[in-house]
Amino acid sequence: MAMITTLLTGIGVGNDISGPGSSTDNAIARWNGATGAILQDSSVLINDSDGITGATSIEISHTAAENDDHAVEIICNAGAFGDVKCFDIDYIAGAIAAGQDEAAILVNIDESLSTGGDIAALEILSTAEGSADVYGISGFVNVNPIIQSSGTFGNMDSALNKAVDVLAALVSGGAGNISGFVADNDTMTFGDAAKFEEMEIILGTGSSGSGIAPTFEYSTGTDTWATFSPIDGTNSFRNTGSIAWLAGDIPGWMTGTGTEFLIRITRTRNSLNTTPILDEVRIAATVEYSWNKTGDVSVKGLTLSDLTASRRVTTNGSKVLTSDNIEIYATGTLSNANLLGMYAAPVAILAAPGVGQALIVHRFFLQQEFSSAAFVNGGGIILQYSNTANGAGAQAADSFSAGILTASANHGQMQVGQTPSSLATVYDNIGIFISNQTAAFITGGGTGIYRIWYSIIAV
Repeated sequence: MAMITTLLTGIGVGNDISGPGSSTDNAIARWNGATGAILQDSSVLINDSDGITGATSIEISHTAAENDDHAVEIICNAGAFGDVKCFDIDYIAGAIAAGQDEAAILVNIDESLSTGGDIAALEILSTAEGSADVYGISGFVNVNPIIQSSGTFGNMDSALNKAVDVLAALVSGGAGNISGFVADNDTMTFGDAAKFEEMEIILGTGSSGSGIAPTFEYSTGTDTWATFSPIDGTNSFRNTGSIAWLAGDIPGWMTGTGTEFLIRITRTRNSLNTTPILDEVRIAATVEYSWNKTGDVSVKGLTLSDLTASRRVTTNGSKVLTSDNIEIYATGTLSNANLLGMYAAPVAILAAPGVGQALIVHRFFLQQEFSSAAFVNGGGIILQYSNTANGAGAQAADSFSAGILTASANHGQMQVGQTPSSLATVYDNIGIFISNQTAAFITGGGTGIYRIWYSIIAV
């Protein structure tokens, strides 16, 4: 220690510096206590290539000092090597169960001071030179690429700080300035007549240290609770953020006291120098949309400027995707009255697509669901454009034999579509109907099901 003492004394340090009798090679020395005179060993190492290992956690608190500032900057040159990662996370999931959520990376954005502009949680730029394919996200087997909870924040119906009603202060436009979680085991409870899946917490002052160490509970009845683990963007009430969960996380959520769905938050940190001050709390009931690991996509709406598809898109028939290159699938049923009456009153299968568009049938499957008696009489079954009686409309698919309905058992058949010869003048905005020729079917007791594959084209 003589060399250290001499060096520090020489540069103006008044106290002698002492340390342990031995140290770890390449370890960073740390002050031991507040005397400024004692060093101790550490497990954080800087090797001879300047690589740092051994740190168990890092917290960076950065306030920008100029435009285009960076809190953390990583410059990574892959050189001539492959499989190079600039940032590698080996995340080992905990023993989570239903009602618990974890995140390998959590980005919580506090935009409360913004008046416009755009914020990207992940912004990706790429040069056009070179031949590599650049992807914003790459997901492999067993990965659900996206789940989105869509909704709008609004005021809740109740807010209790322990047993004190603080709703008026915490709603939008309220006075705020509510000191919460002042002591260990203090609670705040928020409720609404309807279920919600996200809370926006605006803090005037964040909690110090490691935060309040909150536990989260939802009501399972009057004065009964169950715990769950939502995603806490407030970082234990240290900063403004959102607290979110999925509806499926808490399937047992029931109304509690006051016939409201309640969320209760409890402080479990024994000691805090600074406790949080809440200025506003709002909630949002959400609808979930997703792109799952099998490739199924659930969205509210979709606007397409151009689309080429090799796979069918399912629809319930009430809404369609308009594209010359997409195959749409729909299914439906035909009642017994439909089958008996379609000779004189053809039954609609597809509604008219709109002016300037025409329906093209690719395939049509029809099956009788046999009941107590077979149909008799009738004639060839026709899928046709327009509701012309007696199966006299222009055929949209090859005709079916009457035997589909006169059989004394379930019986089905697939036929291919026919492309009409003069779409622009005849089939613009014309629906597809089913009828039959020769005569009406009689006496049968069955029903029918159909499946249709089609597209909509501009004419």
